Amino acid sequence: MLSRLEPFQFDRKVGNGRTDPARLTCNHADGSVIEVIAKLSSKCDRGTAALAMEVFSACLAADLHLPIPTPYLIELDPEWVDTIVDTEWAQHARQSVTPAFASRALSGGFRQWVSQTPILGPMTSVAAAIFLFDAITDNADRRDGNPNCLIRGDELRIIDHELTFPDTRGIFGWREPWLEGSLHHLESPGAHIFREQLRRRDVDWEPIEARWRALSDERLADYAAAIPAEWAAGDSVDAATTRVRGAREHIGACVAEVRRVLS
Repeated sequence: MLSRLEPFQFDRKVGNGRTDPARLTCNHADGSVIEVIAKLSSKCDRGTAALAMEVFSACLAADLHLPIPTPYLIELDPEWVDTIVDTEWAQHARQSVTPAFASRALSGGFRQWVSQTPILGPMTSVAAAIFLFDAITDNADRRDGNPNCLIRGDELRIIDHELTFPDTRGIFGWREPWLEGSLHHLESPGAHIFREQLRRRDVDWEPIEARWRALSDERLADYAAAIPAEWAAGDSVDAATTRVRGAREHIGACVAEVRRVLS
């Protein structure tokens, strides 16, 4: 499901994120040149499990018609890594499992979401679908101060999903997102960038629910198959698959809990 690219140019590190992503220029097998933002397993707190959740979440988001940049896998050839001028990034590349994960770099006026950006017109249903996605995947990384969302006019793009589907066994009081009261943490001010503006909005949830119901077990197996075996992230992938199956079967209750949070 994901194409593998071969980088030939290290451009620069991007932003101040904890994962130290970098902009690379790569060759595609079809002969095209693609610019991407790449992440290394050695820079992620969850290692290769974080990259696996990036892939799984990208596949899921695409089937839910959520606006994400195209995901790729990046081969870290040792000879190319030796040419990287940023010695620190090169060292982390040597310590990382190949392939790395990357998303297509966006251009043409996209900028980072800032607090109080108005949600207008067609953005409402997209923002609502993203809010539900983040609630179900336990994504705590789309909050004020770290929005992981880009905007251009009324277009949105969501990025950075390495923290989705965390290991919930050690989270006190965690409950499945289809249980009443399970999403109380999203009621805190700033916990999600869209919460305040979506409150009491008129949202047509039926098409959003329909996309969740349409997720087949075969399609979820495709997500798992897209994750490189080198990452050895089977436990994390199994847990994510189980969560999505549960949400699919209880999507009406998931939406009811989200609507409660947005009331």
